[in-house]
Amino acid sequence: MNKKIFIITGPSAVGKTTIAKHVIKLGLPLKKVVTTTTRQRRKGERDGYNYHFITRKKFEQLIKDRQMFEWTKYADHYYGSQKRHVEQIIKSGKHPLWITEVEGAEYFKKRYKKLSVVIFIVPHSFSVLRDRLEKRGAPEADIRTRLKISREELKQSSKFDYRVINYNGKLENVVNEVAEIVKREIN
Repeated sequence: MNKKIFIITGPSAVGKTTIAKHVIKLGLPLKKVVTTTTRQRRKGERDGYNYHFITRKKFEQLIKDRQMFEWTKYADHYYGSQKRHVEQIIKSGKHPLWITEVEGAEYFKKRYKKLSVVIFIVPHSFSVLRDRLEKRGAPEADIRTRLKISREELKQSSKFDYRVINYNGKLENVVNEVAEIVKREIN
Protein backbone atom coordinates (compact mmCIF):
# COMPACT_ATOMS: atom_id res chain seq x y z
CA MET A 1 0.00 0.00 0.00
CA ASN A 2 1.47 3.34 -1.00
CA LYS A 3 -1.52 5.63 -0.45
CA LYS A 4 -1.59 7.90 2.56
CA ILE A 5 -4.26 6.98 5.07
CA PHE A 6 -6.06 9.72 6.97
CA ILE A 7 -7.41 9.50 10.48
CA ILE A 8 -9.58 12.12 12.16
CA THR A 9 -9.58 11.74 15.92
CA GLY A 10 -10.34 13.63 19.10
CA PRO A 11 -12.53 13.51 22.17
CA SER A 12 -16.12 12.34 22.17
CA ALA A 13 -18.53 14.99 20.77
CA VAL A 14 -15.74 17.16 19.31
CA GLY A 15 -17.27 16.98 15.81
CA LYS A 16 -15.12 14.35 14.09
CA THR A 17 -17.89 12.83 11.97
CA THR A 18 -19.40 16.17 10.95
CA ILE A 19 -16.01 17.54 9.93
CA ALA A 20 -15.15 14.39 7.96
CA LYS A 21 -18.48 14.43 6.07
CA HIS A 22 -17.95 18.06 5.04
CA VAL A 23 -14.32 17.47 4.00
CA ILE A 24 -15.39 14.55 1.80
CA LYS A 25 -18.11 16.73 0.20
CA LEU A 26 -15.37 19.09 -1.02
CA GLY A 27 -14.42 16.47 -3.60
CA LEU A 28 -11.02 15.53 -2.21
CA PRO A 29 -9.83 12.00 -3.12
CA LEU A 30 -10.94 10.55 0.23
CA LYS A 31 -13.42 7.85 1.13
CA LYS A 32 -14.56 6.97 4.62
CA VAL A 33 -13.82 3.41 5.68
CA VAL A 34 -17.03 1.83 6.95
CA THR A 35 -16.32 -0.13 10.12
CA THR A 36 -17.36 -3.76 10.46
CA THR A 37 -18.91 -4.70 13.80
CA THR A 38 -20.60 -7.52 15.69
CA ARG A 39 -22.84 -5.26 17.73
CA GLN A 40 -26.55 -5.05 17.04
CA ARG A 41 -27.79 -2.50 14.55
CA ARG A 42 -29.42 0.53 16.19
CA LYS A 43 -32.59 2.18 15.00
CA GLY A 44 -31.92 4.19 11.85
CA GLU A 45 -28.58 2.55 11.04
CA ARG A 46 -28.05 1.02 7.61
CA ASP A 47 -25.83 -1.94 6.86
CA GLY A 48 -22.97 -0.90 4.60
CA TYR A 49 -23.47 2.78 5.33
CA ASN A 50 -23.13 3.28 9.08
CA TYR A 51 -21.43 -0.07 9.69
CA HIS A 52 -21.07 -3.49 8.13
CA PHE A 53 -22.97 -5.69 10.61
CA ILE A 54 -21.79 -9.31 10.83
CA THR A 55 -21.90 -12.17 13.33
CA ARG A 56 -19.20 -12.79 15.92
CA LYS A 57 -18.42 -16.11 14.23
CA LYS A 58 -17.90 -14.41 10.85
CA PHE A 59 -15.73 -11.66 12.40
CA GLU A 60 -13.56 -14.20 14.21
CA GLN A 61 -13.16 -16.10 10.94
CA LEU A 62 -12.03 -12.89 9.20
CA ILE A 63 -9.42 -12.41 11.95
CA LYS A 64 -8.25 -16.01 11.63
CA ASP A 65 -8.02 -15.65 7.83
CA ARG A 66 -6.05 -12.38 8.21
CA GLN A 67 -8.74 -10.46 6.34
CA MET A 68 -8.91 -7.58 8.82
CA PHE A 69 -6.86 -4.44 8.16
CA GLU A 70 -7.25 -3.54 11.83
CA TRP A 71 -9.60 -4.57 14.62
CA THR A 72 -10.34 -4.24 18.31
CA LYS A 73 -12.78 -5.54 20.89
CA TYR A 74 -14.79 -2.96 22.82
CA ALA A 75 -17.67 -3.60 25.23
CA ASP A 76 -17.71 -7.29 24.22
CA HIS A 77 -18.17 -6.48 20.51
CA TYR A 78 -15.66 -6.55 17.67
CA TYR A 79 -14.99 -3.47 15.54
CA GLY A 80 -12.58 -3.16 12.63
CA SER A 81 -11.86 -2.60 8.95
CA GLN A 82 -11.83 -5.39 6.42
CA LYS A 83 -8.80 -5.44 4.12
CA ARG A 84 -10.98 -5.81 1.04
CA HIS A 85 -12.89 -2.61 1.85
CA VAL A 86 -9.65 -0.64 2.28
CA GLU A 87 -8.25 -2.17 -0.92
CA GLN A 88 -11.42 -1.18 -2.83
CA ILE A 89 -10.96 2.43 -1.74
CA ILE A 90 -7.32 2.44 -2.82
CA LYS A 91 -8.12 0.78 -6.18
CA SER A 92 -10.70 3.51 -6.80
CA GLY A 93 -7.85 6.04 -6.60
CA LYS A 94 -8.88 7.45 -3.24
CA HIS A 95 -7.25 7.62 0.17
CA PRO A 96 -8.91 5.77 3.07
CA LEU A 97 -10.29 7.98 5.87
CA TRP A 98 -11.03 6.68 9.35
CA ILE A 99 -12.95 8.50 12.04
CA THR A 100 -11.79 7.02 15.30
CA GLU A 101 -11.31 7.58 18.98
CA VAL A 102 -7.84 8.45 20.25
CA GLU A 103 -6.88 4.86 21.07
CA GLY A 104 -7.58 3.82 17.48
CA ALA A 105 -5.53 6.75 16.14
CA GLU A 106 -2.60 5.65 18.31
CA TYR A 107 -2.79 2.19 16.75
CA PHE A 108 -2.64 3.64 13.23
CA LYS A 109 0.26 5.91 14.14
CA LYS A 110 2.27 2.95 15.48
CA ARG A 111 1.32 0.43 12.79
CA TYR A 112 1.40 2.69 9.71
CA LYS A 113 3.94 5.37 10.71
CA LYS A 114 4.93 6.58 7.25
CA LEU A 115 1.50 6.28 5.65
CA SER A 116 -0.79 7.60 8.36
CA VAL A 117 -1.76 11.23 8.77
CA VAL A 118 -3.57 11.80 12.06
CA ILE A 119 -5.57 14.99 12.51
CA PHE A 120 -6.56 15.60 16.13
CA ILE A 121 -9.65 17.77 16.54
CA VAL A 122 -9.45 19.92 19.68
CA PRO A 123 -12.53 21.49 21.27
CA HIS A 124 -12.25 25.21 21.88
CA SER A 125 -13.82 24.63 25.31
CA PHE A 126 -15.10 21.84 27.51
CA SER A 127 -18.43 23.59 27.88
CA VAL A 128 -19.04 22.96 24.15
CA LEU A 129 -18.35 19.24 24.64
CA ARG A 130 -20.69 19.20 27.62
CA ASP A 131 -23.43 20.94 25.61
CA ARG A 132 -23.08 18.49 22.73
CA LEU A 133 -23.21 15.48 25.05
CA GLU A 134 -26.29 16.90 26.76
CA LYS A 135 -27.99 17.41 23.37
CA ARG A 136 -27.31 13.73 22.60
CA GLY A 137 -29.25 12.89 25.75
CA ALA A 138 -26.28 11.41 27.60
CA PRO A 139 -26.83 10.83 31.34
CA GLU A 140 -24.90 13.15 33.70
CA ALA A 141 -22.63 10.33 34.92
CA ASP A 142 -21.72 9.49 31.32
CA ILE A 143 -21.02 13.15 30.55
CA ARG A 144 -18.67 13.44 33.52
CA THR A 145 -16.87 10.24 32.51
CA ARG A 146 -16.49 11.34 28.88
CA LEU A 147 -15.21 14.77 29.89
CA LYS A 148 -12.66 13.17 32.21
CA ILE A 149 -11.50 10.91 29.38
CA SER A 150 -11.42 13.91 27.03
CA ARG A 151 -9.02 15.75 29.34
CA GLU A 152 -6.66 12.76 29.25
CA GLU A 153 -6.98 12.44 25.49
CA LEU A 154 -6.12 16.11 24.99
CA LYS A 155 -2.84 15.54 26.84
CA GLN A 156 -1.94 13.05 24.09
CA SER A 157 -2.76 15.33 21.16
CA SER A 158 0.87 16.35 20.62
CA LYS A 159 1.67 12.73 19.57
CA PHE A 160 -0.24 13.25 16.35
CA ASP A 161 0.58 15.00 13.10
CA TYR A 162 -1.87 17.92 13.27
CA ARG A 163 -4.07 19.66 15.83
CA VAL A 164 -7.09 21.60 14.59
CA ILE A 165 -9.26 23.61 16.97
CA ASN A 166 -13.00 23.25 16.35
CA TYR A 167 -14.41 26.64 17.27
CA ASN A 168 -18.15 26.40 17.87
CA GLY A 169 -20.07 27.96 15.00
CA LYS A 170 -17.00 27.99 12.72
CA LEU A 171 -17.48 24.65 10.93
CA GLU A 172 -16.53 26.02 7.52
CA ASN A 173 -13.18 27.27 8.86
CA VAL A 174 -12.38 23.93 10.49
CA VAL A 175 -13.38 21.99 7.36
CA ASN A 176 -11.17 24.23 5.20
CA GLU A 177 -8.22 23.79 7.57
CA VAL A 178 -8.57 19.99 7.51
CA ALA A 179 -8.97 20.06 3.70
CA GLU A 180 -5.75 22.07 3.36
CA ILE A 181 -3.91 19.49 5.48
CA VAL A 182 -5.20 16.67 3.27
CA LYS A 183 -4.19 18.51 0.06
CA ARG A 184 -0.71 19.21 1.44
CA GLU A 185 -0.20 15.58 2.48
CA ILE A 186 -1.45 14.14 -0.81
CA ASN A 187 0.80 16.36 -2.96
